[in-house]
Amino acid sequence: MNNIITDTANNHFFRMIDDHPDAVVLSDKNFDISYSNKNFLLLFNDDRINSENILIILFSNTDEQNRVRRNISELNSNEIWNTEICCSLNKEDKGYALLTVYTFIINENQFYVFNIEDITDRKTAYRKIQDSEEHYKSIVNNISEYIFSTEFDDSGKAVSFYHSPKCVEITGYMMEDFKSNSNLWKDMIYPDDQFKVFEFLDNVMKDKINSSIEHRIIDKNGNTRWIYNTVSLLCDESGKIRRIDGFLLDVTDKHLMTENFKKLYKAVEQSPSTVFITNSKGIIEYVNPKFEQLTGYTCSEVLGKSPGILKSGETTRDEYKKLWDTISSGKEWSGKFHNKKKSGQLYWEHASISPVKNETGQITHYIAVKEDITQLVESEEALKKAEEDLRKKNMILEEDLLYAKKIQQSLLPSELPQSDFLKVSYKFKPLLAVGGDYLSFFPEVNSLGVFVADVVGHGAGAALFMSLIKFASDKIYPECRDQADRFMNKLNNALFTVMNSYFITAVYAVIKREDDGIKISFSNGAHPPIMIYRKKTGNIELLQSKGTIIGFFDSVNYTSGESFLYKGDRVYFYTDGFPETVNDDNEIVGYSKAAEIIKEAYHEDCELNLQNIFEGLDRFRGNAEYEDDILISVIEII
Repeated sequence: MNNIITDTANNHFFRMIDDHPDAVVLSDKNFDISYSNKNFLLLFNDDRINSENILIILFSNTDEQNRVRRNISELNSNEIWNTEICCSLNKEDKGYALLTVYTFIINENQFYVFNIEDITDRKTAYRKIQDSEEHYKSIVNNISEYIFSTEFDDSGKAVSFYHSPKCVEITGYMMEDFKSNSNLWKDMIYPDDQFKVFEFLDNVMKDKINSSIEHRIIDKNGNTRWIYNTVSLLCDESGKIRRIDGFLLDVTDKHLMTENFKKLYKAVEQSPSTVFITNSKGIIEYVNPKFEQLTGYTCSEVLGKSPGILKSGETTRDEYKKLWDTISSGKEWSGKFHNKKKSGQLYWEHASISPVKNETGQITHYIAVKEDITQLVESEEALKKAEEDLRKKNMILEEDLLYAKKIQQSLLPSELPQSDFLKVSYKFKPLLAVGGDYLSFFPEVNSLGVFVADVVGHGAGAALFMSLIKFASDKIYPECRDQADRFMNKLNNALFTVMNSYFITAVYAVIKREDDGIKISFSNGAHPPIMIYRKKTGNIELLQSKGTIIGFFDSVNYTSGESFLYKGDRVYFYTDGFPETVNDDNEIVGYSKAAEIIKEAYHEDCELNLQNIFEGLDRFRGNAEYEDDILISVIEII
């Protein structure tokens, strides 16, 4: 039975009962004592406690015991029964106590809570008041309770009222307020309690009995307060009521304590976390419904057992020893368990285990609050597996990219063509390790073919298509050489059947030395236009010809254009990453700004010229990131 009672023992409500200023007893339905706090033993000395039955201890008369038993047995869950009793207290032959009884449910078991307040001193003072009016007033003015008194004439009319100074502290009203308004007391009664209080007073007057009631009032400041109201009648020889005396005790704090106890108990019972309590030896004394729901064990199956009933065997002895060393030293322990349900199913839970100490600092219980984290742990394990799979795939991808990078580097010109009338240079800045820009030179004695292409995409796929482009362009060149339009048409026909998911832009140009001068002939397939820097004027010209992307359409006719070149002129080939560079304001370079950068970057040395162009791009870009590969080639007429 003690196990059931201490189910409610935790760091809050267990100590709440034990530290209660009154004597508190919990009994079962037969009124046998299941639990009592330390003040019960102080109020009823051991030699006075001659029975385990609370009614026998409190009431010596059998008829009185039976009457009280009937009254208490008829209590509903939200009702309270009060009475004033006379019994032996503190080795005195006679003492007085205020008895409050209500029902309480713990783990589906009904108990009665007996709150026994020693009012012997107060009762003695009250009786002295009745013996002497002067002595009455002297004592009343110094007593801690609120004393009231009403006197009646022969016709039963109230003719005199008295309210002790304590009324100010409890109600907020002065004694003069009650004298000036005889209905003030009735007006203070909480609206929902008025019927109950008036009915109580009618019964007291009719039956001419002394009795008590607990109810609410609204004080002068509008606050609701709970009071314990005791009424006593003084009648003359003929039985007429001559005076009603009584006292009011402010029980707001005690009532709130009881309500907090109930709230805390309900909070634990309804908690979404598993909660169980053990004694200092680790034996389970309480589990909440969530424990039953999660583990499959009922409360009755685990009471008196060790939490080891949940062990899966995965936690080592050393880990359990560390746990016990921590909590037995007064500290909190938290960690994870892989435990086993009654069904044998394993589950993960995060636990926080704390010691519960009494007023001397001694550990009396341990409370564990646990959360089911099975889904979280399974998700973490799935994530780790996915990360490991991704790591392996990334390793394969990195190997592929490394291989693709080697392919791309092998495709770009490793040596610059040498010519007695041309100076050639280029610079490439890939966005990723492997880009999609392509450059090829076809040198002859009196000419130089230049082919620039841009595969839409990056990575290994782009590198593979660059290999295809190199193969196709190297094969086509011997047939076309200085016929730029024919070169582009043949290239389009060669790539049309294989470019189903990729496409390219490209420009092909031939710079040729002829009898009448140096000419450039070119054909463009949706590629950025060639720029010519005229040494003589310092201006930039754009060479454009009509043509769509390569390999996307079957029947396309690429045209060509041409222009004369002179000593000191420079021809610039580039991919779209140059004019499409974006700055912090989301502005793109464009062809006009690109031309300005080229002019500002001019240097006698072609390689330094290219370096200056990229530095100019960086200044324009600011903190914005590059979004594409950039390839620029410069050819100067010497």
